[in-house]
Amino acid sequence: MFVYQFECLARNHLGYDAGMTAIADDPIYDEDWRRWIRRMRSRLGTRDLSDFIYVSSEAFRREQERVSDTVDAQLESIFLFGEAEGRIARANRGKDPLYLFAALQRQLGYPQVPRPKPSQTEHVIHPVLEQRLQHIEKRLKLLEAEEKSGIDLSEFYSGNGRTPNFGENE
Repeated sequence: MFVYQFECLARNHLGYDAGMTAIADDPIYDEDWRRWIRRMRSRLGTRDLSDFIYVSSEAFRREQERVSDTVDAQLESIFLFGEAEGRIARANRGKDPLYLFAALQRQLGYPQVPRPKPSQTEHVIHPVLEQRLQHIEKRLKLLEAEEKSGIDLSEFYSGNGRTPNFGENE
């Protein structure tokens, strides 16, 4: 649940400080989790999320056992994540947290955070701006026609074919 809530903060660009406080106050977490979240909140930014998860996982505990023969009994209670989460977090150290979230979802079936779908509405141009653009397009067509072979003024003639009508008499 913590990873899901943290991903919501990250994907929606919500404030980490207030968000982590709210996550820590969630009643679904026991005191060990609350303590860990509060400690992580104060240190987030100095270390990556994947570092925090790895250090609090069974994979880290196993690595410590492999390196030294004795394991501190107090450290047993702070391993909040399983070995698989720890291995994935270790592989994603120094990377964008979104890669960590994607790996946890893909490999361990963590739930995806709903993402808002981009709106399908077309961009509406302001009517005055659209009118101005049409005017500029007409002027550009006239300039291109003059450059090629001259301007065809027949479109400006009135119905009898003799007197040009440029819209001034209306």
